[in-house]
Amino acid sequence: TPANKKKSSTKLPAKNSAAGRNRTLDFSPTSNIDIASASTETPNPNLATAAREVQDKATSKLFDLLRENIYSEVTTLIDVNESHPDFLIQLFRELQLISSDPLRQRVLQSIRGVLGQCVDEP
Repeated sequence: TPANKKKSSTKLPAKNSAAGRNRTLDFSPTSNIDIASASTETPNPNLATAAREVQDKATSKLFDLLRENIYSEVTTLIDVNESHPDFLIQLFRELQLISSDPLRQRVLQSIRGVLGQCVDEP
């Protein structure tokens, strides 16, 4: 209540009072902070939660950017091959069968090889 606050604040010395200015520092071993025990305290779960939330937001933004890029590339592929719907259907069906990273790398290398041969031909 306001009355209780008034009572407790009257007990405190003013900022510039003699009691505040004439304080001495206590350098006794018992007044020092135990740094070793402070560093081994368990982490604050609220801080861990906040860190996870920040990381989740960053991951979500990255995922959104990647998704936008993927949709843009697929849209471009469809636009470029609109006149070849059978090719697009076959391509997408075959791509769905690629189920491992090594196979993905081999497919990409094969595509690059074929495109490289086309560019090298007169």
